[in-house]
Amino acid sequence: MSSANTTSPMDSATVRTVLISTLMAITDVAVFFGNFLAVASFCINNKLHTVTNSFIVSMSVGDLLIALVCIPTLIIANVLAPNLSSDTGLLYCHVSLSITIALMIVAIGNLALNSLDRYRAILYPLTYNTRMTKRRVFWKIALAWIVSFAFGFLPFFGWGRLPNERNETETLFCQVRANLSWNYTLAFICIAGTPFVLMGVAYWKIFKTARRHTKVIAADVARLQENKRVDYIKETRAAKLVGAILGAFIICYLPLFVAVVVDLSLKEGISSYVYVGAVLWGTVNSSVNPFIVAAMNREYRQTYHRIVRCKWRKTNPHEGTVQAWSK
Repeated sequence: MSSANTTSPMDSATVRTVLISTLMAITDVAVFFGNFLAVASFCINNKLHTVTNSFIVSMSVGDLLIALVCIPTLIIANVLAPNLSSDTGLLYCHVSLSITIALMIVAIGNLALNSLDRYRAILYPLTYNTRMTKRRVFWKIALAWIVSFAFGFLPFFGWGRLPNERNETETLFCQVRANLSWNYTLAFICIAGTPFVLMGVAYWKIFKTARRHTKVIAADVARLQENKRVDYIKETRAAKLVGAILGAFIICYLPLFVAVVVDLSLKEGISSYVYVGAVLWGTVNSSVNPFIVAAMNREYRQTYHRIVRCKWRKTNPHEGTVQAWSK
């Protein structure tokens, strides 16, 4: 009789797995839809081919991979991996964790590059256009991707990975503490955290300079050349856009960073519910970015509307590439 009124551990695990998988699937659809719009908009509208948007679309490609590869892999890992043999199950975990870490570093790297770009554009406007060429932007983005995947897949090739032993006490099979060593996790936190400190300093100087320039513009509009004033306003708006994306990233991923640190610091680790909640909240960031861009950039917003209405014809086919990249 008591067994009839008591929920078995197996039933609880099944309910939890279904709930987690459903939430991840819903998030996955939102991430894919938003970032598909962002990438497609960049491809069909030449007006969006600016330095700032190049870094943003690089982030969107990473977020699109999160929707196509990372989240489905996480779902498969947590549904199938605990029921497979140790080697096969842990392989799913190592792949999912490696992809997740790599794409997180890609996002952080592109944010850092974008912040540095805004820093140079506003503090050193006279030399900005000569330094920030299309080739340099390409290689910076390529380097960010190469370094991110090289570090992310170190555990997959053995470094920083715990021995292939199934720990039956783990409440979440693919939790970080069950798969990655403390040294690797600490290295990841340092690699991910250091750029945020630098970005914070850069944005403090950016907005300090922007406030000073705004006062100058307001006091002496008549003497300023109209094109220089418009260019400065565009650069400031771009800096605000990147700042909003940076703020959203911190809000969404800070709980996950804290959860990982606390999880490794406590002997028994944190509750799997807390960990899963932090992971889900982090993936929400990937669905938010395209709509932040649309809210703060009219050109993106209008292109989104065109795509939704299935108007895919590429605009401005004869627009000068040099001019677009100088903005």
